[in-house]
Amino acid sequence: MPRQPAATADPAAEPSTGTSDGAGVPSALTERTVNLRLPPALRRAAARRPGQRVGRFLRAIDRRLLPPVGRALATLGRGAVWGRVVVTTGAVACVALTVVAVYTATRPATPNRKPVGVHVGVSAGDDIRQYVATRRSILDRAVGAEALGGPATSRYALVSFTAAVPPDQLTSLLGGVQPAEVFLRAPPAGVVEAPVRLMPGDVIKAMGAHVQDLDLAVADLRTKVGQLGHSPSENALREIYNDRIRDETGEIAAYTSACKCAFGAVVHGPLTALAALSGRIGVRVVDLVPLTPDVSQDTFMPAVPGQTTASPPPVEESQSR
Repeated sequence: MPRQPAATADPAAEPSTGTSDGAGVPSALTERTVNLRLPPALRRAAARRPGQRVGRFLRAIDRRLLPPVGRALATLGRGAVWGRVVVTTGAVACVALTVVAVYTATRPATPNRKPVGVHVGVSAGDDIRQYVATRRSILDRAVGAEALGGPATSRYALVSFTAAVPPDQLTSLLGGVQPAEVFLRAPPAGVVEAPVRLMPGDVIKAMGAHVQDLDLAVADLRTKVGQLGHSPSENALREIYNDRIRDETGEIAAYTSACKCAFGAVVHGPLTALAALSGRIGVRVVDLVPLTPDVSQDTFMPAVPGQTTASPPPVEESQSR
């Protein structure tokens, strides 16, 4: 370090202090500060302090461990094999992440699968007498199993009547069980499925709603008939429309008069109540519904009164239960 030139004394500055021999001492060092070594006694006292011992211990660990670890990492980093492993692993990870991202973005939504329902009742071509005997046997076995100590359960059942009845007779006919649906038919028309909770009010309301639909259908058919010409094809179509008008007009008259149109029902109740219902006058058979996850997905068709071989009529209107 080059030496600094001596400062010129300022006449206004404070006077310097002197020693006993009269020699002057500068107020501050002008070149550098010197750290003097402590005497041996003070050095030993400082070495005995706990903080100093911990510091020396940590510095010793650093001197011993850090250099070998650094050399090992440097060696691995310089190795050609290690470099290839790192590059390959990174590439595979990138490809995997890309595939996962593309799949997540493009996969189709999982559909909400509804449980598949079962068909309860008669099907085309069934022998009605065999159907009745089989369903009575199934009900008897279920009631017997419960009587032997099985758990008491409530079940759904499809009830077929021996004859069609008007709405005001359903309350007494189905007493002891809870109705869920009533099947109506005004021949030669198809079947109307009417959701029911209260009888006979809900059945009469369902008849009225169906009459309103029929009124609209008849009005539409009459409009179409009025728009037809007189060609052979149009005359044939007019005849078809007029036949439908006659049938639906007759159905309107039947439901308006609260006809004897109810020929079956879906009910819910204890097995003992269903067994009692099975022996009631006016009931042809009680068909237990299998234990399915969702009875609203099942389809029902009671036996039509008077038939011995099943040929179920078409369903005109199916309403949700």
